[in-house]
Amino acid sequence: MVWTLHSFTAPAAAILDNDHRESAMKHTVFIAIVSALIGFCTASQANISVDPAGLTSADQTVDFESVPLTQNDSVTNQFSSFGVAFTGAYGNPDLSSLLPNISGNRIGNFQSGIGESLLFTLDFASDLGQAAFALVTAEGTTTFHALLDGVVVETASFVTSFTDSSNLFSFSNIVFDQIAIRVESFDRAFLLDNLQMVAAVAAPVPEPETWALMLAGLWSVGEIARRRRALRKQR
Repeated sequence: MVWTLHSFTAPAAAILDNDHRESAMKHTVFIAIVSALIGFCTASQANISVDPAGLTSADQTVDFESVPLTQNDSVTNQFSSFGVAFTGAYGNPDLSSLLPNISGNRIGNFQSGIGESLLFTLDFASDLGQAAFALVTAEGTTTFHALLDGVVVETASFVTSFTDSSNLFSFSNIVFDQIAIRVESFDRAFLLDNLQMVAAVAAPVPEPETWALMLAGLWSVGEIARRRRALRKQR
């Protein structure tokens, strides 16, 4: 009886030990594959942020000086040569040099003495990967929506004012073709200047090391399955 128990227990222990090693190996391979896929699919987090320096390099910069703007002029496609049009925008010539990061001609969402537009959008002729601009408002909260084909892909809100010099807002790590702006303040008005734009780029091709890791992981999973089938036949 002792011999019979031994002859049964030893192979069983070996099988369990093999199962444990294979399970640990499978877990390690799974983590490696998931890590590689995450590194490939999620290169960086989408964001809208305050950027003290704006964009360091831009494909296009619109300072609103190239086209004469007079007070309360409707601004729509006057800057289409730069790849951007506007909805709910009006001209606002240089009336004050005291606004941070705002100088010369700029646009706003209001007509002096008439009122403000609640719908203000920047409509880009092609998909962008980055954008930035300066914006000032009366003390309040400004909400930005980045959209692609009419669908919101990112939203963020910030406290804004006429005096805060941290008023350069940057859009990056997302693809979008429109930005909508809404201000919640006592007059809901704002001014915008120095628009920077960078075209979207194609999705990155995986590095050779990433492909090698993924293929090695898939091969290892297949090898584990083959060994498991062989062990089951021996039982």
